[in-house]
Amino acid sequence: MSKPHKSEANENFIVHWDDRSLLARLTLIIENSELFQSLRLVTHGELDIVGQMSESGLEYVLDREDCPIFTNINLKKDVEAQNHREKLETALSAVFL
Repeated sequence: MSKPHKSEANENFIVHWDDRSLLARLTLIIENSELFQSLRLVTHGELDIVGQMSESGLEYVLDREDCPIFTNINLKKDVEAQNHREKLETALSAVFL
């Protein structure tokens, strides 16, 4: 079974996720928290936890946990490997297009 063809625009905003560091991915989510919450990729409670942590604490968690911080989005995985890939693609297209 072949993969569906991705448009160039689609690939461009995916790069905005795939080429970021873990901390930069987290920052993207925080800066667009309402969008990520509305798509149910993150919860208000998860964002509260992030807001209470220091940057060094966040870096520690990001480095050591398999699926750090969020339940529905894995900061360590590229877009293609996400369980909720379509929702993440929607969020990224809204941010970058």
